[in-house]
Amino acid sequence: MLPTDLKYRATKIAQPNIQIETNLIGRVKVKILVVFCFVFASLIGAQLVFANNLATDGPKISEIYTQIDQIEAQNTQLKVQIAQNSALASLQKEAQSQGFAKPAKVIAP
Repeated sequence: MLPTDLKYRATKIAQPNIQIETNLIGRVKVKILVVFCFVFASLIGAQLVFANNLATDGPKISEIYTQIDQIEAQNTQLKVQIAQNSALASLQKEAQSQGFAKPAKVIAP
C-alpha cells in the first residue's frame, strides 16, 4: 500500500484532468448554445422581413386588381364595338357610302 501522502498526491494530480474535461464539455455546450441562439435570431429576423414585405405588397396588389378591372371593362367595350362594326347592316351602309352598289343580278358558279 501507498503511504497516505502518495495517495493524496495521486488524487490531486487526477482531479485537474477531470476539471479540464468538465470545462471542455462546458465550453462546447456554451458554443452550441451561442450558435443555436444566433440561428434562432436569424430566423426571427427573416420572418420579420417576409412579414413586412407581405404587408407592403397589399396596396400594390389592390392597385393591380383595379387596373385589371379597368382593362376588362375596356375590353368589353371594344368587343361591343367590334360586334356592331362587323354586323352586315353596318357593313352594307359603309359600302354604299363608299360608292359600292348592290348588283342587279348575282351569278352563281
